[in-house]
Amino acid sequence: MTEDLLQTPKPRPSKIRTYLLLDSVNVNEDSQIVNLILELKHEWIDERLDLKNHYHDFFRIHDGLIPYVWNTKTYIGNLINIKRITQFGKNNNKEFWFQGSQKKLYFTEFMELSIYCKMEFDEFPMDFH
Repeated sequence: MTEDLLQTPKPRPSKIRTYLLLDSVNVNEDSQIVNLILELKHEWIDERLDLKNHYHDFFRIHDGLIPYVWNTKTYIGNLINIKRITQFGKNNNKEFWFQGSQKKLYFTEFMELSIYCKMEFDEFPMDFH
């Protein structure tokens, strides 16, 4: 694999779909902290990839290849703490899949977040956080 696979896929910006699946939410109004347990999912197309699996069109990308394939970088504002959640086995908090016929990548990460949220709801529902 060449280093250009680590660059953002062209044309830029790439269309990336992002999904959040909340498993648990805990709000502490006194400390103004929201704790979330979630799955963060991204999917995008990268025409440059030509990965093959002789048995399936849809397959998991081996951990050894992950550093060589461009991936999203997610910014979370007001972040206090982040903990990667391990599902099964050591460091297994990520899933990275590829669908060869569509050159589509699917990336999922499991995490627990603590974020600061100013709890002022005087103008609800027109407030923002």
